[in-house]
Amino acid sequence: MRRKLSDSSDDELNFTNGTGRSDPLLYTKADGYADLDKQGSIFGDENPYQKAGIFSRWLFNWVTPLVRFGYKEQIKLEHLSALPDKYDTAYQENKLAVYWDKYKHNKTGHPLIKAIFMAYKGEFFYAFLLSFISSLPEIAIPFVIQRFLDFIDDPNEGVWSGILLAFLYVALSFLSRVIMEQGTFFQMQLGSKCSAGLIALIYDKALKISSSTNKKFTQGELVNFIQVDAKKIIMFAWRLPGLSKLPIILIYCIIMCFIYFSYTFYSGCIFIVCTIAVNYVLAIFTARRQAKVLTAKDSRMRLITETINSIKIIKLNSWIERFTKQIKKLRDTEIWMLKLRFSLTLLNLLAIFLLPSFLILTVFSVAIRSGIRFRASTAFAALQVLNLLRDPTRWLPFFIGVMMEFGVSMKRIQDFLQGEEINHKMLEYDKNMAPDQAILINGANFSWGGEKIDDNEEKDKEKEKELKKIQKEAHKEIRENERKKSEDLEQNSPKRYMINDEEESKENLSDSSSPSEDETLSTSSSGKKKEMLVKDIVTLKNIGLDIKKGEFVCIIGEIGSGKSSLINAILSDLIYVSDETVSDLSENVVDDKVIEEIFDRSRHEGIIKASGSLSYVQQIPWIQNKTIRDNILFESEMDEDRYNRTVETCQLAKDFEQLDGGDLTEIGEKGINLSGGQKARVSLARAVYAQKDIILMDDPISALDAGTKAKIFDQVFDKELQGKTRILVTHAVDFLDRVDRIIIMDHCKIKYTGTYEELQGNEVIQHIIETLKKVSKKEEEEEVAEIQEIELQRKTSSEGSDSNKNKFDSDELDGPSQDDNKKTSYLSEKSSKITSDEFEEKVSVDWNVYFKYFCSNGTWIALFSGTLLIVGYAWCGIQTNRYIGRWIEDIEEEGSFSKYLWTIIAYSIGFGLSISAAFVILMLSVLRSSNNLHRNMVKKTLMAPINLYFDKTPTGKLLNRYSKDINKMDADMPFLVTFVIECLSWVGATIFITALISPWSLISIPFVMISGAFLIRYYIRSFREMTRIESVTNSPILSNFGETITGATTIRCFKNQKRFIQTNYKLVDDNLNSFFWVNSLNIWFSIRLQYISSIMMIVSLGFCIGFKYSSDIETVGTLLIYLLMLQANVLWFFRIASEMEGAMVSYDRCDQILKIPQEAFNTHPLPPSNWPARGKIVFDNICLRYRPETELVLRNLSFEIEPGQKVGVIGRTGAGKSTVCLALCRIIECESGSILIDGVDIKNIDLAALRKKITIIPQDPILFEGSLKFNLDPEENCDQATILRLVSKAKLQELWDSGKEIALNGENLSSGEKQLICICRAILRKSKIILMDEATANIDIKTEEIIQKLIVEEFKESTVITIAHRLNTILNSDKVLILEKGELVHREIDDFREYFA
Repeated sequence: MRRKLSDSSDDELNFTNGTGRSDPLLYTKADGYADLDKQGSIFGDENPYQKAGIFSRWLFNWVTPLVRFGYKEQIKLEHLSALPDKYDTAYQENKLAVYWDKYKHNKTGHPLIKAIFMAYKGEFFYAFLLSFISSLPEIAIPFVIQRFLDFIDDPNEGVWSGILLAFLYVALSFLSRVIMEQGTFFQMQLGSKCSAGLIALIYDKALKISSSTNKKFTQGELVNFIQVDAKKIIMFAWRLPGLSKLPIILIYCIIMCFIYFSYTFYSGCIFIVCTIAVNYVLAIFTARRQAKVLTAKDSRMRLITETINSIKIIKLNSWIERFTKQIKKLRDTEIWMLKLRFSLTLLNLLAIFLLPSFLILTVFSVAIRSGIRFRASTAFAALQVLNLLRDPTRWLPFFIGVMMEFGVSMKRIQDFLQGEEINHKMLEYDKNMAPDQAILINGANFSWGGEKIDDNEEKDKEKEKELKKIQKEAHKEIRENERKKSEDLEQNSPKRYMINDEEESKENLSDSSSPSEDETLSTSSSGKKKEMLVKDIVTLKNIGLDIKKGEFVCIIGEIGSGKSSLINAILSDLIYVSDETVSDLSENVVDDKVIEEIFDRSRHEGIIKASGSLSYVQQIPWIQNKTIRDNILFESEMDEDRYNRTVETCQLAKDFEQLDGGDLTEIGEKGINLSGGQKARVSLARAVYAQKDIILMDDPISALDAGTKAKIFDQVFDKELQGKTRILVTHAVDFLDRVDRIIIMDHCKIKYTGTYEELQGNEVIQHIIETLKKVSKKEEEEEVAEIQEIELQRKTSSEGSDSNKNKFDSDELDGPSQDDNKKTSYLSEKSSKITSDEFEEKVSVDWNVYFKYFCSNGTWIALFSGTLLIVGYAWCGIQTNRYIGRWIEDIEEEGSFSKYLWTIIAYSIGFGLSISAAFVILMLSVLRSSNNLHRNMVKKTLMAPINLYFDKTPTGKLLNRYSKDINKMDADMPFLVTFVIECLSWVGATIFITALISPWSLISIPFVMISGAFLIRYYIRSFREMTRIESVTNSPILSNFGETITGATTIRCFKNQKRFIQTNYKLVDDNLNSFFWVNSLNIWFSIRLQYISSIMMIVSLGFCIGFKYSSDIETVGTLLIYLLMLQANVLWFFRIASEMEGAMVSYDRCDQILKIPQEAFNTHPLPPSNWPARGKIVFDNICLRYRPETELVLRNLSFEIEPGQKVGVIGRTGAGKSTVCLALCRIIECESGSILIDGVDIKNIDLAALRKKITIIPQDPILFEGSLKFNLDPEENCDQATILRLVSKAKLQELWDSGKEIALNGENLSSGEKQLICICRAILRKSKIILMDEATANIDIKTEEIIQKLIVEEFKESTVITIAHRLNTILNSDKVLILEKGELVHREIDDFREYFA
């Protein structure tokens, strides 16, 4: 059974206050939850649906207060009531999980679908029952119509009979609508609850996987699972119960038709079978095409997610154009797949609209030719039955298509949920261990797993070849354009690096019908991919570990030796591979079957034994989008003394003083507004505050300057954590003499272990340590001497001069000391936000939004042509029914059979072809609009400034736009636009024909239109706002999901899964609640429309009764049928119009991205082609701030760097070192001052060109999914020999030869390997100016020496600016710049090394 997450203990997160709403104190980030209880729900504490009476429930009167409130004021999330009982996500997951746990081991069939049906079998039965009951009034309506026509035809029957029949008809129509809408509401809620349960299962699963178990699904795909696939069940649940009434209606109609048409209806039965068969086949093909659409969507979302997550490195390297093209190519592929899918949908629509018309024609023509004669009332009743028969023939294939699409989506989710999980039992907390033991591993092997082999790999290759054929022409055109662009650049033409709007628009139009060649980011591997054996995927071999309680253990080794893997193995992130498995499968080629067998054999318990609680510090700091305080506490209880002590020892006190909100400063996603050192110390503080028994630290001090690093060692590792078991992976070998034991990793094995004294006696060990340490011990002493000397110089300078320009506070380099910080409490009272509040955005869908949307379709001609064709379609449909009535009237006339038969055939063909042609035109137009919108969104997104947009915008918000909102544009808009115009055309044509027959019958139309317009105006504000809220509440789900995937190991280690699962429950509940009210508003509106429709029908039928003695039955019968059609189409129009309004909210949300701030691309001329020729850099009084509301980061910074100089930049974390690099690349524009490169002010040249001329190696190594060759040379500017030479020098030859594909974010590489690749990538760019932003922090000293020699060789004529924490990194520098709070405090040092002598 599933655990009950609703139960909470005192030390767990309490998610509800007394009102049942979420406690705002739990959400300090700007996500819209902080104001939840300011106004409160307009309904009080209880959901109004639960306390509503039976009539209020069925007529949805309980929704009226929300509509009334929304008409006057803007609805916000806090105005909504709590969810009804047993609607919450936790309940849905537990309900679904019971059956999923039962069926999930079935590898064949559809166990997930089976689990859904079993979990909700009672609800599905009730939905089927409601659908069945709603069909009974529909069946009775044709009888009432025939009886009413008999009343009109019988002059002797009294008026009261007609009045009774009229009211009976209206009552049956109203009853059918109310039952049907009640069923719709229940079905939509059922679907949304299933969807919430699925999302919770997906989230739960994401917490149980690691890089070793998940080789198939990327974050972009998981986003699609949540945003697209899980939502398919809502449509499925809505449509499925309708199947229960279709067979009933079908059987009833067939029986009635045999009564009306006798044996001649056998022809109709044959026609019905053929119609259903054709539509069924088309539905199957459509569903298969849908699977390919989803695959294309996954590829696009994967790349967009990767691009957004790597936006900084993309901008720094000026790869925006390349990534824009890659996204466009994947988008073109997706659009192409959509067009293929819509082409099948078109055939389906043709069958849906054309075949029922031919059914009526076939049945009547065969009956008339067979000599059957009809009374007028019988003929009109038969016509009504045949119209009723259209629904089964139309919608049964559609339902089949929905079911198949649902099956495809559930299979995708099922594959993920059935994926392997980490073996959490591998780590056993054993209380029976020896009293002095903390961690014990006895000779175990571990693996990161092998790559999954796609069973359909060969098929995919064939499809790829076909696709490349289709794309070939467009690819030629792109290459030709690039060649011309290159020629223009050589001639110094004013053409820009970025695609300008006009060119891109033309390119888009030229290739919109087929995508360009798939030059995806996953370019071909560096060579033939090496066949991998089982023995090759064993990462750690024969690991034996016995760590004592309270022991301080240091793990060292070269890059890729397995240090981080050992930490991950202790945390159960790796797969255990027994000696028996290695022996049995060693020479087996890795494939799916072998991987599955390895997993089956790996389910051992207690491979790793631990005797206490664990905490973990990741190598790449994991920071949540919350306040610093929240990140440190990590939901632990506040202990102020311990908290203040943690802040001091982790050297965060000075940072809190500099930040506006102190420890209540909100941290942007992934710690975007913190420096690398600050992120590392916040991550470390989380583990320190937790006070666990065992602390696993994966090189957390590499990003720190030497002084801060020394204080961390003294105050944290030696003092604060004294008595704890500490395991530290590090390259800081100068501290090895201070640890209890050293473990040396070599080639993924523990080569040596012992104390510092023990290892010193071994010549081999001494060589390894000396190689790693080299001069580091001496450098540490020299660094201390340098700091003391500079401190003495600062004091002397301050005594002799009032100027503070050259002052240098050693604490700014080394961190705060107890003496400097008299403050004893670091709890701030003032908060500081950075992320924008999406809940505060206002959406106003006025006529301008519609105008902008239809203008973006490319041309009004398409819309005008489609409208004309739909008008023709409606006219042909009206005429078909009209001529059938006249045929019956003139049935005895000679020659009438041929005359009317061919006329009706012509109108029927025109009917089908018109709607098909209109759909093609409108579909292409709407898809062009969607494609243009997506293209512009990508362009605007990638050109947005990091500091003014990406730092403030949650990733989930962007992904929501690119997934759900764009999907609405792609999938829903083509149908909505078509249906709106279709309804208007039908209404117009029906009114026209009705006016010709009997103008007086239209007396109720003005009332209907005015009432409908007023109702829409009264309702639409609430619906629009609720639709917006429903979309907005998706963003936090995605943001939280992304954070969870990144920090899953930390979450598991701290045993915080429950709290994160509950957070996900809360976020999904908010979305579920908003959907509940969107659905309720829809039904409320539909029932009110039925009120208007009922009044209209009473008036119309009243006129028919009143003119009984002055009109013939043919006129009244025709009039009655058109009035029924008019009623249905008016209702459908208002319903579709409201759906269109909701879709336009999605469009407006996407359109908002087009209004975000932009960097200054294409605003200045290109520099000369040989610029910069020398590489001289001048900073002249530079002032810079990250955002207008923040403090200056650089203050009047001035310095000069001569051509070819190697300059080091040092200073305490947060002093502005990295900002110097960002200013040079114009990632952040300067507020004042100027930066000159070879005498050219960089703000006066093209931004893309500037960034192409500068190479930066950032703090955080960023890699892309693809081959090693692509990651080394993304722009394909270097030949193979040059790359191989560099690969060999960087000791990446083994990785190159393996042909190993680099995973997303480089997850299958060590941090050191990732940094090596980034450094090699920079070398291959051969720029005149090189910026190294603490780029060697995670590289051991031996490897760093190799890199430094390589840099000296390759960049001997380049200007190099190095930001470093280790002195050996800048020992060869020509000068050093020391920064403090954005100011240069010591400058023009001719020989930096003299200060360390």
